[in-house]
Parts: sequence; C-alpha cells; structure tokens
Amino acid sequence: MKTQKVKNVILQTGSKYLVQGKLIQQADGETFISGFYSNSAEREDVNGFFICKIDTDAGNAVISSFKEVDGSKLGKGFIDESDIKKENKSTLKVLKRDVEENEFPGHFVIKSVTVNPIDSSFVILSELSQYNFNISPGGNSNEIIIDHRFIIKDILIVKSDRHGNISNITDLPKFQVEHISSWSGSVNGTASFSYGNQDYFSIYGDKPWFSSYKSMIYRNNLIIIMNDHPENITNTDGAKPVRAVYDYSKSNLYGISIDLTTGQMSRKKIYSNNEKIILLPRDAMVAGNDFVIPLPAPHLLGKTDFHIAKITVD
Repeated sequence: MKTQKVKNVILQTGSKYLVQGKLIQQADGETFISGFYSNSAEREDVNGFFICKIDTDAGNAVISSFKEVDGSKLGKGFIDESDIKKENKSTLKVLKRDVEENEFPGHFVIKSVTVNPIDSSFVILSELSQYNFNISPGGNSNEIIIDHRFIIKDILIVKSDRHGNISNITDLPKFQVEHISSWSGSVNGTASFSYGNQDYFSIYGDKPWFSSYKSMIYRNNLIIIMNDHPENITNTDGAKPVRAVYDYSKSNLYGISIDLTTGQMSRKKIYSNNEKIILLPRDAMVAGNDFVIPLPAPHLLGKTDFHIAKITVD
C-alpha cells in the first residue's frame, strides 16, 4: 500500500470560518465539503451555510457558495404546560429558555446529504439537536437515576445545483422533546442491574426514540416522515408558533412533501400514535419508495412484541 501526501485545504474565506462540515462526493469523483460557517474566528455564533468544491490534486477550494441564515428563519416554539407530566415539570424551565433563543443556534447537525437522481443536485438536511442529562441519587445509597433530555427542533433543508451553488434554504419548523429516565444500582451490594423507561435498543437511554425524522427523494420531491403534535398539521412555514410535542402517545405520524423545484410544502397525517404503539421514524429504513418502520411493544415482564410497518410513497 502506497501512502500519498496529505494536502491541507484552506476553507476560511475572508471573514468566514468553518464551524462544522461534511464531505460530499459525486459519482464522477468530484469532491465537495458543506457545512456551517461563522463570521468570527471565535466561532461563537453560526451565520450561514456554505458549499465548497475541492480540487483534491491541488488541495484548493476552487468554487465556494455561501448563504446567510439567521434566527428569524426558524420556527418559534410554543409549550403547553398541560402536555408536561407533573413529575417532569423541571423540564419546563429548560424548554422555555430554549424557546426564547432568537439568535441562529450553533446546535445544528448535518444529518444527510442526498443527490437528486433527476438533476444530480444536492439536498442537505440539518437538524437542531440539543442534549443534556442530570444524575441524582435514587431511593437507596446504591442507586442512581439518570435523566436524559433531548430537544430536537427545526430541519434546515439546503438545496444546491450539482456544482455546489446554493439555490435556497428552507426551514421545516418542529419542536420535539423527549425525557428518558434510566436507573442503575445493586441488590445488597452484589448483583448490579439497570433498567429504564423506553430503554430497549441501547444502554441507559443514550438516544431519543420518537423524535427526529427519516427522509427520501421521490420524483423530485423530498419526503419526510416524523411524529408531531396534531395542532401543527397546518403549520408548514412557521408563520405561527410551533406546539411542542412531548407525549408521543398523543402525537401523529405525518408525511411532509416538499417540491424541490418550487419549494411548496404539504403535510399529510399517516398514523395516530397511541399508548400501545408509537412509531419510530428515526429508525426507519428506506427501500425504493418505501419507508420500513420498526414497531416495538416492550413489556417489563415477558418478551417484547415486535412488528414492522411499511409506508409506500406514490
């Protein structure tokens, strides 16, 4: 195996500094990097999105496209205290502080880069994700309680042509909250154990289950499925406050279709979640024009029932 020299690619352009990035490679070998940038070297604030084409032989950014983004483009959240269970009222303080954040937050994470098969353009999806946890003593000296709080908000949709020139940025407003508790301890100081609410596929509830989304491109439309509050069905442009979804047993699974040419957005109810079954769109698989979604129905005692749902886009 021969080792080639690694080249440094300078991405800072003028007063713009890289905050985070994701590498993109076209089928013909062309290489791009996309991400968020800041106008200050300290990178305390995010000011926009960029795409750069990279000359991998010369180690240079040959084409750069920048688009400013600010907090006014994000949906404004609304929290109904009646949606928060009494034992989780401590969550309210954190959520209200998050709602009052007006600047463009630096918590956006690039989730996917998809090449549109019709014209080889890029569709880049980013999501506003925040996570914090709190550890407190349990009922005895050997037990601890870990509270995980996930706040997952707007989806930022960036579209560019095949050469990396950004044409538009669209915001899909949402406000999803998950609170997951896990317990860990021992019996008589010997046998250790752990368990948790909704903690079925990973240890200690280290990821949200019912929030986030899954997407595909079908016939020049971006299709997104996600759980949301029933009152948000008509709120596709963030013109009015977005109601936070917290109790997912009272949420609906929606399909959102976005025309990649016109940007027109429509929303359709697919399924009403309930206390027995809540769909997990973030764990769905895309197969052709189908979403395949897991449907776990766990029991504290006994085996977990597991089903599969299929949604066909047409």
